[in-house]
Amino acid sequence: MDPPEILVARLCDRGRGITHLVADVFPDNPTSMRVLGKNGFVRAGTVQKELPQRGGLRDLIRFMK
Repeated sequence: MDPPEILVARLCDRGRGITHLVADVFPDNPTSMRVLGKNGFVRAGTVQKELPQRGGLRDLIRFMK
């Protein structure tokens, strides 16, 4: 069974009016990065987000499709 984010990406490929998707991944999560890459996402850069549950301000890797 595919994860929900991959199902959403497939809907975008079917002309639903969605122009792009963004996924932010923790740098220590290569498995998620690999799954995104296999599904057409490309690395777009690094962003910072305030995530109190994860220790405050964190760097994340941004992928786009």
